Amino acid sequence: MGPKRAALFARLGIRAVGDALRCAPLRYERRQLVALDAARPGQAVTLAGRIERARVGRTRDGAVTCEALFSDGTARATVRWFHQPYLARHLARGARVLLTGTLAPAYPLALANPEWEVLEPGEVPHGGPTLVPIYPGTEGLPRRWFRRLLASLAEGSAAVAEEILPGALLAARDLLPLPQALRALHLPASLEEAAAARRRLAYEELFLLAFGLALRRQEVARLPGLPLRADPGREAPVRDALPFTLTPAQERALEEIAADLARDRPMHRLLHGDVGSGKTVVALLAALRTVAAGAQAALIAPTDLLAEQLGERAVEILAPAGIRVALLRASQRGSERRAALEGLAAGSVGVAVGTHALLEPGVRFARLGLAIVDEQHRFGVVQRLTLATKGPYPHLLVMSATPIPRSLALTLYGDLDLTALEVLPPGRRPVATEVLSPEQREEAAARIREEIAHGRAAYVVCPQIQLGEAGEAEAAAAAEAHLAALRRGALKGLRLGLLHGRLRPADREGSMRAFREGGLDVLVATTVVEVGVDVPRATVMVVEGADRFGLAQLHQLRGRVGRGEHPGVCYLIPGPAPTERGMARLQALVASQDGFAVAEADLALRGEGDLLGTRQAGLPPLAFASHHDPLLMKIAREDAAAVAGEAGLEAGTRARLLLALRSRWTGALAPLRSG
Repeated sequence: MGPKRAALFARLGIRAVGDALRCAPLRYERRQLVALDAARPGQAVTLAGRIERARVGRTRDGAVTCEALFSDGTARATVRWFHQPYLARHLARGARVLLTGTLAPAYPLALANPEWEVLEPGEVPHGGPTLVPIYPGTEGLPRRWFRRLLASLAEGSAAVAEEILPGALLAARDLLPLPQALRALHLPASLEEAAAARRRLAYEELFLLAFGLALRRQEVARLPGLPLRADPGREAPVRDALPFTLTPAQERALEEIAADLARDRPMHRLLHGDVGSGKTVVALLAALRTVAAGAQAALIAPTDLLAEQLGERAVEILAPAGIRVALLRASQRGSERRAALEGLAAGSVGVAVGTHALLEPGVRFARLGLAIVDEQHRFGVVQRLTLATKGPYPHLLVMSATPIPRSLALTLYGDLDLTALEVLPPGRRPVATEVLSPEQREEAAARIREEIAHGRAAYVVCPQIQLGEAGEAEAAAAAEAHLAALRRGALKGLRLGLLHGRLRPADREGSMRAFREGGLDVLVATTVVEVGVDVPRATVMVVEGADRFGLAQLHQLRGRVGRGEHPGVCYLIPGPAPTERGMARLQALVASQDGFAVAEADLALRGEGDLLGTRQAGLPPLAFASHHDPLLMKIAREDAAAVAGEAGLEAGTRARLLLALRSRWTGALAPLRSG
């Protein structure tokens, strides 16, 4: 095919025949042609006939439509597609089409937004019942043509697809062979056959993921580590200076980390827990033990703002032990940067804190013993492994403030040991959470004024709708516009500041410092305040366009308030046209304060396309596997671990599994040297 069509296929993740055969249908529809004169209002129908006319129109509220008159020779119906005026060009007068949709609930007969396909000249549509796969679409690829292409591949190419799973597993787990599964996915004889095909392909995805992670775990176990055994007495001054006592969960986490550090193979551990569960203190005490054992520690955060705050916290906590901390940022220049780099290379700096700047080739450590990655979901797998190569196989601790259900953590982080901080420190109060309509913004403004009158502070957060640079720019512009509107209106007279990722570092630091020290009443921000920001006097969080945020992200934002002696409140204000799923997320947040329960709800509400949070884990999205089938996750993980550990695994099978890993998930599970 030509480059234009190839680019359209690439949007769907299809670059080869194998990708096309694994293109998962969104659903299947059982279709049977009916005559329009025999149809009744409210009935789901498939109709074959002609377009008698089509034109661009508008509804009373100004929405642009394509309006057509359809006839199948027995009766006529009005057809309307909303927000798709371009269809008037495709559905010319006399065009023979197939329409599938639901008739309006009253006469005269009408269809709104039906699926449509243009029939080929002379084509007679099949009149009997058929099971039709419905695929994700992209403009420029006609649905009927795309469906025919995949049906053709399923008839031909699927038969020669090479099986990658061991035959014994297929038999033991009652799974379809790969050629049969690929054919049944696109040409199922029944919904049961389609379900069996999806189950086989879901198992394969989970098996490959677990197999790759098991291989990486084996590689780590073979690497020579740097045993770090420190005198626990070095911690005494630091612990004595802490204004709180560590929880039993924190003590247990430290014991597990200390045992890992003392081994002669590198630690690879995930530390996760709810907002405010005390991960930072655990990480800094692990860094202290590393320095006390004669090595250095590096802490990497995803943004300058978080790195700055983590650096300040490190200096504050580690000062009683006399440990020198250096902050390294991409924007750093001159003598400050030179001093930090020289101190790291000479070994006089014990702890380095920074952003991705720590990954740059020019950053050298005298003896890096421990690499700590904060908010690991913001980094890809390859990035965190890059940090781990800054020394002779340093120990690696990755942290996440997003609680992860155990079954999911075992699947996504099979190469890591797991430590969960499941108990909050005493004194942490729940944050009252309310959903307000856009018309109720005044209630939030009144509460903000009330809290500020008592010397407290508030956040107002604007959403970032798209990812990447364009999304950051859009979010920054939205925050600036909202700040101007608040200054003129609801919060006029208060001291308002701005914080977003596109500000100059000096301006960012100035806003954050002023907000922390009481120079600002309200901070209007983007999601840069999602994690790590700790301002005890802040008691109100207002989230604009809250339905556009993920549930875990909303829980993180809520956790920014109520961190001091006064209770917090979080107002969630949806956008002008919230979806049903978006509103369900908001209600789930209102219903629970428990981060682990929120994480479970997040899984239940998340779309299958971003299944298991694989994008956050730096892994590719899974097309077939479902979090609604924990048993399949469990058996695939156990089977993969057993196969990866088989010394006598047949060479051809191992080669096919490795080839599948590297061809489908290039980079995601790198570096994999096994085999």
